[in-house]
Amino acid sequence: MTLKSIEKWIRTRIKNRHNRIYLRNPAGKLRRIWWAPSGLRINFQGRDNRVILGEQCRFRHCRFNVIGQNNLIDIDNSAYNIIGFNVLLANGSDRKIIIGADFSSESCEVILVEDGSSLQIGKDCMFSSQITLRNSDSHNILDAQSGEILNAGPKHICLGDHVWAGYRCTFLKNIAVGNNCIIGANSVVTKQFNQDCVAIAGSPARIVKTGINWNRNLGLPKSKR
Repeated sequence: MTLKSIEKWIRTRIKNRHNRIYLRNPAGKLRRIWWAPSGLRINFQGRDNRVILGEQCRFRHCRFNVIGQNNLIDIDNSAYNIIGFNVLLANGSDRKIIIGADFSSESCEVILVEDGSSLQIGKDCMFSSQITLRNSDSHNILDAQSGEILNAGPKHICLGDHVWAGYRCTFLKNIAVGNNCIIGANSVVTKQFNQDCVAIAGSPARIVKTGINWNRNLGLPKSKR
């Protein structure tokens, strides 16, 4: 198989109807590529969709399904592994996922459905395993009398800088978390927490401690003798 035929096959596989994949270098310059980086599979169905990835990102067992038009996934450069990060942008338009620098994940599922919905994750965020960010109810909720759709419209999730999400956390629609926060294991976040430096836990989640911060170091410091 010639290089030309390989390139044609790749372009066909990603259904190139103005869908584009770019790599961003540390200086911010974009370079178009025709295939996903190692460890990441991208499936486009639609047109005018873009995926922008930091060229220093290291993906493992990740998959993006982008269905619709004019959608964007933008992940900045990271010094850490991004593992099991799976995204579904269901059939629709104008959804955005923006992830800041130095993001890490052990396993995570992201679902955006409604047109115009968004997910924003700040810099230096650390996700444990089995994290869910579900920015939709997936089905209509109706007024029993009028039949009016009560949950229509775009929905948003916004996580600040330096947020640590513990094992099996769930983030639902229209929530926010401030900077330097910890989300406890098995928590279900259902509302906005705009205060910085807090620990949030429970189902539904609530603030359980204030005035805290965290780092990526493992274990406790050795005691002095």
